[in-house]
Amino acid sequence: MGRIRSIKPDLLEDEKAGRFDDLTWRLFVSMFLLADDYGNLRGDPGWLACQVFWSREISEGLVKSVAKATKTMIESGMARRYTVRGQTYLTLVNWQKHQKVDHPGKPHVPLESEAQPESLAIPRENSRDFRETFATDQDQDQDQDQDQDQDHSLSTCEAQADGAATDILKVFEHYRTHHPKACPKPTPKSKEWKAIKARLAEGYTTERLCKAIDGCHKTPHNLGDNERGEKYLDLELILRDSGQVERFERNDDNPPKPRASGGNGDHRIGHHPGSRPEEFVAFSGDAKDVLP
Repeated sequence: MGRIRSIKPDLLEDEKAGRFDDLTWRLFVSMFLLADDYGNLRGDPGWLACQVFWSREISEGLVKSVAKATKTMIESGMARRYTVRGQTYLTLVNWQKHQKVDHPGKPHVPLESEAQPESLAIPRENSRDFRETFATDQDQDQDQDQDQDQDHSLSTCEAQADGAATDILKVFEHYRTHHPKACPKPTPKSKEWKAIKARLAEGYTTERLCKAIDGCHKTPHNLGDNERGEKYLDLELILRDSGQVERFERNDDNPPKPRASGGNGDHRIGHHPGSRPEEFVAFSGDAKDVLP
């Protein structure tokens, strides 16, 4: 989600920015709105294209143009690219000089200080990572054997347009560590997919979303310790909005205490009348969408 930022009139007189074409300029200004309070944001070209040019068709050509514009900003010294645990991020140069953030919140992406040293160098435009994501006709034959080993339900361009499908699938995979049979073949049309995509677009990392999932499974109320004796563990519920994510993140670090037991004891953690301990909530209409 975008944030209110300051852009000084002096930017119009900057020679480096003055040489940007229209697409690069729009992308550059948009990065100020997408960056967290530390000047960092996700650097995947497909994700940037979806955030900045949402009113256009997210084509392979547009994503390539965004990648080229990002490279231009890096070479001009306006931004730096870095990698943390295989994920690409950008940091805006001189952020602290131009932006005054009185009460900075938690970083939404890993800091540049966490980056692998070799990732800080300016990447070549035709890097292997870029070619593997958007292969040209000549590259497709070369990478055909590798592509056959990949089990993707979406085409490359569709996956990029859907906002880093790989990250989304990582969150599903982590959820299945709690519910092994849940949603074995997730699709972009599912409410769970859309919830994950929305939180990633707001700047939350896959690590934070996975942490929220763990926190929900440490929350007595969601495990069934409530008046109804029902479990509230649906993935869409956990990641419904930023408030839910951050609440369950806190619960992962400091799990709430179960309420005092009473009555016939049917409302103990993880149990409700008529259930078996090994039962779990999968993706279905049985899980309640709203907490009581």
